[in-house]
Amino acid sequence: LEQQKENFGKFTETLFSCMRGMLSENPFQFLPQLKMPVFLIYGNADRLIPNKMLHPAMTIHDVVNDAKKNIPGVKTEIAENCGHYLPFENPHLLAQRIQQFYLQ
Repeated sequence: LEQQKENFGKFTETLFSCMRGMLSENPFQFLPQLKMPVFLIYGNADRLIPNKMLHPAMTIHDVVNDAKKNIPGVKTEIAENCGHYLPFENPHLLAQRIQQFYLQ
């Protein structure tokens, strides 16, 4: 954060804008309409998804199962020892999985 402090304000604006959008309109209704290949990778230690305030009983496995039910042909993975910020926590794993997804 110290190296990117000049961008932190824009980051927080974007984050709050995304949260407002997710709370004001249900994005899940659009998932079955996706026509492109989709790869979702979640960290098994994610503390933001599922949101415990909005969905206290939901687990990361529930989120993955919902994705499999609602997104045609989705590929999913749960990354071990990672949280919500997988690109920072394990960028090599993420890059490897994205590359594998696009090369299949």
